[in-house]
Amino acid sequence: MRGGLGPAVSPGTWLPAAAPPGAARRTRRETWGGAALLLAVLCALVAAPPAEAQTRRVEILGADYTEASVDSAGTVRRLVGNVRLRQDTTLLSARQATIYEARGETALDGDVRIVSGRDTLTAEAVRYDSNTKVAAASGAVRLGDGESVLLAPVVTYDSRAEVSAFSGGGTILHRGARLTAPSGTYSSARRVADLDGPLQIEDSTGVLTAARGTYDAGGRRADVAGDVRLRRPDARLWADSVVYFRRTERARAYGHAVVERIGEGGTDAERPVAPADSSRRTFLFGERLVFDGQAETASVRGTPEEAPGAARPAPKAAPPDSLATPPGDPAPPDSLGVPSDSAAAPPDSASVGGVEAPPDSLAARLPPRPAPLAGGADPARDPLLVVLRADSTGRVVSTLARAPRIDAARVVAGADTLQTLAAAGGVRLWQAKLSAVADSVWFLRRPAPTAPPDSAGDSASTGGAVDRLGLFGAARPSVWASGAQLTGDSLLAVARAGALDSLRVLGTAFAGSPDSTLGRLQQIAGGQMLGRFEGGDLRLLSVWPTAQALYHRASPEGLLAGADQVSADSLDFRFRDGELRDLSGYRGVQGTSFPAASVPGGLRLPGFAFTPGGPDAGGAPTRASVLGAGWEAAWLEANGPPAAWLRPPGAPPAPPEPAPPGVTPATAAVGRGGGGP
Repeated sequence: MRGGLGPAVSPGTWLPAAAPPGAARRTRRETWGGAALLLAVLCALVAAPPAEAQTRRVEILGADYTEASVDSAGTVRRLVGNVRLRQDTTLLSARQATIYEARGETALDGDVRIVSGRDTLTAEAVRYDSNTKVAAASGAVRLGDGESVLLAPVVTYDSRAEVSAFSGGGTILHRGARLTAPSGTYSSARRVADLDGPLQIEDSTGVLTAARGTYDAGGRRADVAGDVRLRRPDARLWADSVVYFRRTERARAYGHAVVERIGEGGTDAERPVAPADSSRRTFLFGERLVFDGQAETASVRGTPEEAPGAARPAPKAAPPDSLATPPGDPAPPDSLGVPSDSAAAPPDSASVGGVEAPPDSLAARLPPRPAPLAGGADPARDPLLVVLRADSTGRVVSTLARAPRIDAARVVAGADTLQTLAAAGGVRLWQAKLSAVADSVWFLRRPAPTAPPDSAGDSASTGGAVDRLGLFGAARPSVWASGAQLTGDSLLAVARAGALDSLRVLGTAFAGSPDSTLGRLQQIAGGQMLGRFEGGDLRLLSVWPTAQALYHRASPEGLLAGADQVSADSLDFRFRDGELRDLSGYRGVQGTSFPAASVPGGLRLPGFAFTPGGPDAGGAPTRASVLGAGWEAAWLEANGPPAAWLRPPGAPPAPPEPAPPGVTPATAAVGRGGGGP
């Protein structure tokens, strides 16, 4: 082969299309030369290992001592002291190592360190597979990616996928948060942890626990499910599943969600260190709930589905000038009254209007809610508000309210921290001495003012907290108190130290009260009314302008003696023990007196509104109709204050009932004896 192999020739191009005369022998020689070239190339390809096989070899960079042996398993190399190895860009070091070349395995012991990209793993011992680049580490394992750190006794680390699986109890540290779980995985590439078993996420704002969940370190977002609890200094939350954003301290809860506000009193300056007010407990129940720790708001909704056959009237908006929404902070009709999540959070964190579970969250993968229970009881109903307050005598006063939408917030006003609550869509409210219905309700609590510290440095409250309650709606809200029903375009109530102080009725005011002797309806009507209360009982009712009254008189024998219809510019009515005892009028007083035989039947004053029936007939709500016997009552028995707080006076203890779906034995054990977790 003269001239060697010669220049490289591309296949298919080394033979001319037409050979000149006398070139046959030269062509045959060139053919043998091309064959030799092809054979040489094939031999080189067979002799050289493939590129992938080359990356499987572990290169020895250094060691204090090394030895090699060959047996049936192949070559085995033992290295001792300052062992340094490399496979591609992965660096390995240890006090000693054993390399099984045939199997592609390396056993490292003592101060093991593996660096692969941004991940650094340290452990007492590692079994490294160079074929798959998977390290099985044990003994004080630590894996860091520059932002998060995984600590566990046993970790399997895939350096190609940048995924670690841990068992035996692991801890992940990320930007002030500490995540613990019995087992799970962490992806350094995606910065996502998938945690199994009882997990806990703790940071400076609180502690989140659940049965299982995922944590996205990039968005600082946790999707957890199964007996979820969030404990903070200012609030506690329970739910079937929760999506929690650490950056904004916002939690979106689904299924049997409960939030309790902690620390009801004090000024804004005292609030960070003020102890919780143990005499007052506030709970919100619902199927969908949003809690914002930074904005100090909580919004709760019922389930979207209605009970089969149930009919709910369309929600009616409050008048434009009403207090249904706090001034200066109007919430859009479909919003939760809270700002959207931070723009730095994942895209689905900003959609809170419908409170639907994101498709990638654990909440969306939970089993569906159970079907309506037998007998008409339906687990899907309006949210519930429960306020329990112990007065100075230790007697507990319960306030219950239901509405399709309930929003609660804390508002800083000067040195005080006000507590507000708004409910809409048809509100039912019950207390022992007062009940009400309205399209919308707004509540404002101002804490008791605090006197300046004395010479000893102690301060004391100068009076009780002041509560203001507004009721609004096109359907004319009604309040039942002291045996009377008061109705108007809007009603404003004021309570001091927990006791009703006054009630103002604005626009087409009407009051009706059945006479306990005759059973006849006493009626009062006018443009406005102002009721004054003592100890929760109505004492004085002033009516103006165009005040009117229809009063039936009883004989000493308890028979109808007649009736009086009176009108004046203003009228004052004084009550005792729920009965009208005195009537006085001012300016323009005139009236008609009817003898017993001439009392007209069916006489109604302007704005007449009276519903003597129970809640099913549109009458006064009762404790049973508002609280019901659903999961909320069972939850309160298991987690809330002592059961006696919820029983009507004189009622025997209720028999134990099985826990509803979502209330586990572990949940039922929390808070017995008057406290939460």
